[in-house]
Amino acid sequence: YHVGVVSFGGGQREVIIGVQEGMKALGYEEGKNIVYTIVDAGGSDEQVKAAAEEFLRQGVNAVYSASTPVTIGVAQVIKDIPIVFNIVSDPVGAGLAKSLTASGTNLTGCSNFVGQTGPKRLEVLRAMLPNLQTVLVLYDPKNKFSQDAIVTLREAAKTLGVTLAEKHVGSKDDVVTVMKSVAQSEYDAFFHLGEAKVTGAVDAVIEAANKIKLPTMAHEEGFAQKGMLAAYGPSWRLLGEQCSGSLDQVLRGIKPGDIPIQIPTKYEFIVNLKTARALGIELPGEVLIRADKLIEK
Repeated sequence: YHVGVVSFGGGQREVIIGVQEGMKALGYEEGKNIVYTIVDAGGSDEQVKAAAEEFLRQGVNAVYSASTPVTIGVAQVIKDIPIVFNIVSDPVGAGLAKSLTASGTNLTGCSNFVGQTGPKRLEVLRAMLPNLQTVLVLYDPKNKFSQDAIVTLREAAKTLGVTLAEKHVGSKDDVVTVMKSVAQSEYDAFFHLGEAKVTGAVDAVIEAANKIKLPTMAHEEGFAQKGMLAAYGPSWRLLGEQCSGSLDQVLRGIKPGDIPIQIPTKYEFIVNLKTARALGIELPGEVLIRADKLIEK
């Protein structure tokens, strides 16, 4: 089997590692009975389409895509080959599926429900930083996921009495530029909405934020492991493993449109104590008690 894989790189690599591990457990040996062509589109929508066109030319058996914008780009090019997506927050809202039980299209996969967890994450961030007032949020206004997620987050911010400082980015380079321009104490925290272009540049985001002692909140453990202050959401590595079942099914000839879209089975609250110490933040005891995992080193 030949599987084309495309993502924006960065933190999204976790769902690729996860699916490969899951496929291995199902008996797929790389180089023996499966080959992956992995493309890092670097936050470029044009590179996603170019990758999809190349997969068509190669005649791959299936495509595995990470995130909403990447999957939309692939689906615009590939109409007949099965597409298994991951970390797509709202597949129905994004127009990729008719329902979660049956997409009715050539797509299936896994949702990470990140847009829906935004209010909960903002609430947790407020509990961690009781004096929280202004929160920096970066997103691409053309990204269907971010269009919906920011509306949900604005409502939560209003309820919590928090102001969102919204900055638009159209590429990974934009993300890096904005983060480098942020002054110390300009904002109280950085909130990762789930925007794919931010995920693609996550290492630069963490470096810039920690340099100016800006607390950061994400939606997946890998970001906290890399140095963000906290995360709340499902593990992408585990979501990748979970999604290997869907990829296995399409390779065995089951129609993607008949395979139910999977949702996360576990959400975790992770706090990076090493980052908290470096930022000079003393977290409330009642918050630490709620944490499922504490990163100490």
